[in-house]
Amino acid sequence: MSDRQRIFIENAAYMSQVDLPNVVDTILRRVLSSRPSCKVDVWKEVSETSKEEAASTVSSPSRNGIEAVLSAVRSGRYTEEQFMDFCESASPYQRRLLGKAMYQQLKGSEGREDEVQTVSVTKLFGPENEDINVFYGNLAQEIRDVLGVERAYIYICDTDNNVLYDPLKPENRLSGRGVVGTAARSKTSVHGSVSDIDATIFGKNMHLSASPIFNRNEVIALAVVAKSIPLNDNERQVLDEFTERNASFLVCRRMKEFLDNSSNQVSVLLDVARRLASELEINSLIRTIMAVSRDLLQADRSTLFIVDKEQQQLWSSVADGTSEIRIPLDSGIAGTVASTGEALNIPNAYADRRFNKAIDQQTGYRTNSMLTMPMKDRQGDVIGVTQMINKKDGSPFKADDQRLLAALSAQAAVALENSLLFKRTEESKNLFQSVLSSIKALILTLDKDGKLININHDPTKWGIDFSERMMRDQPYTEWFQTKLGTSEPDLARRTSNIRKSVGDTYVNGLLRDSIAQCFSTGKDGHVSDFVYVLENDEKLTINYTTMALRNFEGEQNGVIVLMEDISNEKKMMATLGKYLSPELAAAALEGGGTQLGGQQLPVSVLFVDIRDFTGLSEDLDAVAVVDTLNTYFHLMGGAVLEYGGIVDKYIGDAVMAVYGVPFSSSDDALAVCLSALLMCVRLEGWNAERAQQGLKPISMGIGVNTGEVVAGNIGFEKRMEYTVIGDGVNLASRVEGATKEYKVGILITEFTYRATKGKVVAREIDQIKVVGKKKPVKIYELQGTTELADFLVSDRQKAVNAEYARGLALYRETRWQEALGVFQGPVCCDDGPSRTFSERCKTMIADPGNAPKADWDGVWRMKSK
Repeated sequence: MSDRQRIFIENAAYMSQVDLPNVVDTILRRVLSSRPSCKVDVWKEVSETSKEEAASTVSSPSRNGIEAVLSAVRSGRYTEEQFMDFCESASPYQRRLLGKAMYQQLKGSEGREDEVQTVSVTKLFGPENEDINVFYGNLAQEIRDVLGVERAYIYICDTDNNVLYDPLKPENRLSGRGVVGTAARSKTSVHGSVSDIDATIFGKNMHLSASPIFNRNEVIALAVVAKSIPLNDNERQVLDEFTERNASFLVCRRMKEFLDNSSNQVSVLLDVARRLASELEINSLIRTIMAVSRDLLQADRSTLFIVDKEQQQLWSSVADGTSEIRIPLDSGIAGTVASTGEALNIPNAYADRRFNKAIDQQTGYRTNSMLTMPMKDRQGDVIGVTQMINKKDGSPFKADDQRLLAALSAQAAVALENSLLFKRTEESKNLFQSVLSSIKALILTLDKDGKLININHDPTKWGIDFSERMMRDQPYTEWFQTKLGTSEPDLARRTSNIRKSVGDTYVNGLLRDSIAQCFSTGKDGHVSDFVYVLENDEKLTINYTTMALRNFEGEQNGVIVLMEDISNEKKMMATLGKYLSPELAAAALEGGGTQLGGQQLPVSVLFVDIRDFTGLSEDLDAVAVVDTLNTYFHLMGGAVLEYGGIVDKYIGDAVMAVYGVPFSSSDDALAVCLSALLMCVRLEGWNAERAQQGLKPISMGIGVNTGEVVAGNIGFEKRMEYTVIGDGVNLASRVEGATKEYKVGILITEFTYRATKGKVVAREIDQIKVVGKKKPVKIYELQGTTELADFLVSDRQKAVNAEYARGLALYRETRWQEALGVFQGPVCCDDGPSRTFSERCKTMIADPGNAPKADWDGVWRMKSK
């Protein structure tokens, strides 16, 4: 038997899919009889005579050629000789196809011409091939059918991730080593035993043949056959020819997939833009971004992390298939992307040390590949991270996926930034509303037409007889009428009804006018202690402020009205004012005067005491005594308040006053001096009234000191008193007592004199040591001021002061006789301090042994308080 006969007998085992018994019989008989072949290029002729059939069929050239040949034989266009020449000139692959078709016919196949012509088209491009994985499966089945093997695969080259994978089982991945990897790198067919690298997929003791499929000299896939024995040369040639002839099918199918995906992606991106633009609520936006990104990239899961800079965390309110996730800002793959701002495409998550396997362990999910993309705001700062997990087809994410996710993330970042801004705005608005609600004052915001924009309290509680809705519809001029009378009956009745509630010219018209003025001038205004009349004739004391409402460009577009009800404060102030100064009362109302303790303050203290009040009260009954004291306290207390002092306490018939609390001033010393002088003036006037009533005159002494004291609340929690304590207070009391010794009305210490020097008229009286004090202090008699007309000093008094000063100098030099002459002289004889020093000089002259010596310091030691 010749080689030609042997080949065709072997090929007869593969005949199929041709309903031509007579042709099969003729071919077999022709082959067995060894008739000589015709020297005609049958393949070329068939190709030329079957252009219409070939043009109408878009399947594999190898299959189409066979189908065209069989069609030509059946129609009588081919002679037996031509057909045999075709069989001789056909390649091994073509002969296998022909033999398989004939074999199927011998087995009784009912294949018809139309079925034969469309078999490959149906398998590779039929409706069932809309899924590209079905296409890959059919292509692999073609290899198994042609070579008669049980295991054949198509492996796709993923150049983005440098891996080879089986599209039907994407988890089956190969590296650039082994038989398949070597074929991909060398761009040639490779045959060999399964290596350890490939054994997990193909099994041990297997032989692999890998033939590359090209597109423009680039390997895009490989046809892989696994057998227990190696392929023979003829089978290898068939495999190579199969890959060569079917490359165009794979390219076209992948191009179709690419175009379909591109079209779908454009549609999805347009839909994404629409959906993102219409969503502002942050959680809904997160869900929308995750859903569209997952669908667009055909990912199994997706997560959107938001950057929380305050907490230094990444958070996701919704994560597909898991609960809320919060991770440190620099942790894991998402944290790395958030920190670096660079995308990460990881084909094998478990091989990356940054991947946190704990989440998979907790959820039972298996993460294979990940694509993580930063989302940046307009300033380029990362505000979020999108993370795609596991493509549904099992393949790694490709460069196209990365570019697509980058485009989607850019759109989503704008929407996310707007959403975050909206969220912050809503939070600020809610905070603003909460703050407004917590403010007791009524705040009205008016637009440029004078209509209400916002109000923080029920307007009816403020006597405004309008609902909030009506205030939004009508301008403020309708809320606050300007006059009672009008020619319009409706307005007249309405004005009459609301005259007391929202105002008119005579009641609340000033408020309406203030708003109008703010609208016209754009200037802020403030009115204090405004009496606002309510419907039930109740009056509110309010402070109100009108402020221009301006936009970002500084243009006025409304007015803000703030109305503060101070009625209760006024009542409390009126009550507290009977016990405290206005300053102390205000401090108490503000909560600053309710804690025990004190603070060091520079103050001026005044003590005033009635002389011989015991003897005075013996001539009066109890009621008259009280009336006398109340009149006296009214005069003295009024003088204190006149110059900003506070009446600290009443001590029997004495009054203690303090200047400089709770707020000290540089004029406190002058103020206390003016109060003391005013007390003397008022006492003189009162004594004149008492003389007319036949009552005895009242005399008093005033002592003043300036210095550091402790001011604060003294006592315990249930009973406390605001007062001042310290040496400065005690010294003022001792100086008041010294007025009896020197027979003067007002004595001030050198500290007060030093603080008022040049503003008051005072003469030095003496240098004394009071009881309880070791250091001497100079004391001065306060006589008047240098400028105020009410307290000017007469020339007669100035002469007395000069003569007294000369006598005091002689006294301190222990020249007793000369000093006595001055004190008893015609100028000083009626002067109280001069009389005191005259008695001292007489004592020194009468008892020189006990008199001070020449080195005397001039200090007189007081023996009583």
